[in-house]
This record gives sequence, C-alpha cells and structure tokens, in this order.
Amino acid sequence: MHAIQLAMHSDSVLGVDVSPRAVGFARFNAELNALPHVRFGLSDDALRWNADKDSDELERTAATWLDFYRRNRMSEIAYGIVVFTPANGMRPWVHTEYISVSGQRPDRGQIRDIVAALHRKHRGDEVTRPRLHPDHEIMSVSTVVADRRVVREQLLRSTRGLRFAAPCGPRLLDLITTGQWPAAARDADGALAIMVRRMSEIGLLTTEGGGIGDR
Repeated sequence: MHAIQLAMHSDSVLGVDVSPRAVGFARFNAELNALPHVRFGLSDDALRWNADKDSDELERTAATWLDFYRRNRMSEIAYGIVVFTPANGMRPWVHTEYISVSGQRPDRGQIRDIVAALHRKHRGDEVTRPRLHPDHEIMSVSTVVADRRVVREQLLRSTRGLRFAAPCGPRLLDLITTGQWPAAARDADGALAIMVRRMSEIGLLTTEGGGIGDR
C-alpha cells in the first residue's frame, strides 16, 4: 500500500514484504493502477534482499538520528498509522502513537489513548453532533426468539474502499439518528463521547464544528 502511494511521487519504487500474499496483492494493485515503475520483492529481511545497500551506512544514519534526538532531549518519536478513506474522502485519517527511542514495544491501545488525549487538549469541553460518513451505513443483525425477531447486533459499516465494521449500541445509534445528546452524556470524557470519538478516529463518523473527531 505504501509503495503504491509513493508511486505517484517517485520515478522508481521498490516494495518488500515478508508475506507472499501481501506481495501478490501489491503486484495486483500495481497492475490495476498501471504503475510499471513499482517493483515488489519477498524476503524475511528487507536489508538482506537489497544486497546493494550498505548496512554500515544505514547504521550510521540511524545513529545520527538517535544522536539528534538525544541532543535535543527528544525522548519519544511519533509513528503514524494511516487508515485510508474511500477515494472521494477529504483526506486520510491518521492515528499516531508514541514509540520510545530506547526501542520499547508500544501497546496498540496507545493509539486510541494518545488521540483521545490530543482531542481533550484541543477540542474544548463541548461535544458536537456526530453524523454518518456518506459512504457508511448502519447494519443490524437479527435473530428469532420465541417467534419474535430480536436485534442481536448493530454495526456501523463502510460500503466503499476498505471494508470494515464496528459494533455500536442503541444509545449511539439514537444519537446519530436524532442528533440529540442525552443530558447525562454531554461530558466530553463520558462513555458515549468516547465511543463517538473512537468511531470518528476510524472514519465511520464525522462531526460538525470543532468537537470530537473533527479533523
């Protein structure tokens, strides 16, 4: 995915992955997008696959960057994970998590925590009306119990681009449908507000104004 995104800005692109399936899928996408200047290779070690690269040079470059971080008292760096929206979206949704320069493995849950902290810092206390992204829909899964149809699960689901879905409860669906926040749920740190923020982070909801989930 990154190689194909880089292709529109580069004369030549090389993509390497440890998964044969990922390499095959990437080649397929490159063909579909008419990108003959993108090449893909399979290896358990990207550096070993690129035999023409000087490992000492790469190590020196890494050491230079780490020295720069330490001299400027930068104890953490930001690592971006891009979740691409459909082609007609305004721009990709980007999540960030913090990785220690010392190389500690981060907890995946930090993504949500860091983004939530940034929202609390910049958004103010007022939460705004969430609405469905135009390319997404609400899906209900029902079952039959005692001759009655009972809703077993409700999901917000994407209908274009990368397909994914996230479960949501009736309170969130009522909020999306009516635009009315329950009086007890307007606290920006409450459970419903956190749920709205999470749905906004993954692109299933958009919000009006400068509130939760606004980009």
